[in-house]
Amino acid sequence: MSSSRTWPLRQLKDCAVWYSGGTPSKSRAEYWGGSIPWISARSITNFFITDSEDRVSEAGARNGTRMVPADSILFIVRGMSLKSEFRMGITTQPVTFNQDLKALVAVDGVLPSFLAYAIKARSAEILGMVGEAGHGTGVLPTDRIQSLAVGIPSLAEQRVVADILRSLDDKIELNRQMNETLEAMARALFKSWFSDCIEARLVSEKSVADLAEAKILQVGDGYRAKNDEMAATGLPFARAGNIDNGFDFSGADLLGSPGVAKAGDKVSRAHDVVFTSKGTVGRFGFVDPLMPRFVYSPQLCFWRSTNEDELNPFVLFEWMQSRWFLDQVDRVKGQTDMAEYVSLRDQRAMRLSVPQPRRQQAIANQVRPLRQKIWANEQETKTLASLRDELLPRLLSGELSVPRTLDGAGDRS
Repeated sequence: MSSSRTWPLRQLKDCAVWYSGGTPSKSRAEYWGGSIPWISARSITNFFITDSEDRVSEAGARNGTRMVPADSILFIVRGMSLKSEFRMGITTQPVTFNQDLKALVAVDGVLPSFLAYAIKARSAEILGMVGEAGHGTGVLPTDRIQSLAVGIPSLAEQRVVADILRSLDDKIELNRQMNETLEAMARALFKSWFSDCIEARLVSEKSVADLAEAKILQVGDGYRAKNDEMAATGLPFARAGNIDNGFDFSGADLLGSPGVAKAGDKVSRAHDVVFTSKGTVGRFGFVDPLMPRFVYSPQLCFWRSTNEDELNPFVLFEWMQSRWFLDQVDRVKGQTDMAEYVSLRDQRAMRLSVPQPRRQQAIANQVRPLRQKIWANEQETKTLASLRDELLPRLLSGELSVPRTLDGAGDRS
């Protein structure tokens, strides 16, 4: 493929028709609760924008917002998230959207998916355009991003680049959908098994403190590291954000050897259940035996089975994500001006329903294969995302050459 330095440069304002969104009146019940997704900043969590929690009716779509077709590019132009990330994606169905977003509908001669990747490749540059409104809200001036010039090759070349990148994103999306299904299956299996155990009186109620005293369960908080304990080498210092959607330590600070030595048992072990106890309370992770070790920060607590014959860690993990545990969390959860929290003392005062060991093993045998598949998919997704992110700027800059496609110049995205 020829280098993008020889591709004709076009400003983004000339690559697409630009649209602004809006919010239908919340006081008009007939505008809401329909079947049309209404996209806001919180809806843009993946490159493919498929749906949203909020939906509008046909009447709502015609009053106060705007509908755009599938293969429209959406990105955030106003919001707190713009201070640290440029969130954007491409729609897979017709959607409406709010006033904090812009929508681009590619013009003839520009493939929507190629344009989406061309914009994504310039994310760092676009973030540099962001200004600040009141209360720390980021604002991306429309005129500045519209003036951004991108190289637009022939349709055949656009298709080659877009197909390479989309094949990776399609697999990432497939893994995400598969994991949603596996997650639902694991939780449904656990709920069914656990409810049966309760009905058959095969469960004993025990306090977490009693289990700790019997050396069956350890509940610990994270290590309060000092700044001088951070180092270029060492173990990841895991915060709440590092366990979202599976463990990701790519942006984690590293705790040096002296800090690791002081952290003691606050270093992860296989089969730990990780719980966010500060910030946004109630996110969970499970430490796979193949995972590298890391150190828990004060945002995290860990629940560690110290006698797996008496308390199976797979059962513990499922139980902590169930209403039996989350109801207790809601009762004791505190709130400061900045964050939620659940104290270590309150966690130790909680009560745990423990099935008989034989029943625990039966439950674990059901959910373990599902969890292992989820973790394998998460690891594959991280590998694919890393490959995509490496290829993206190289393909869009022309640094990486690919075979030229001569089979027509259609406008498939």
